[in-house]
Amino acid sequence: MNRSSRLMTMVAVALTLLFTSGCNKLRARDQLNKGVQAYKNAKYEEAISRFQQAVSLDPGLLNARLYLATAFAQQYIPGADTLLISICR
Repeated sequence: MNRSSRLMTMVAVALTLLFTSGCNKLRARDQLNKGVQAYKNAKYEEAISRFQQAVSLDPGLLNARLYLATAFAQQYIPGADTLLISICR
């Protein structure tokens, strides 16, 4: 009985980890989609925040990194220090 209860506990922990990682990927996708909408509406600060959240939730989500770089590049003004201020906040 003791061995079977340990096995059930291990299975429950494994399933929890599996579902949690899946939820983070879904949350990352949601943040990515919301970031794209913000970017299309020229809300670059919000888009950057959403893309950063997507990357932190799913570091393997390449599109979130690409959109993040694009949003940063969109704010770049040659000869101005505004991008550094934006990053440091």
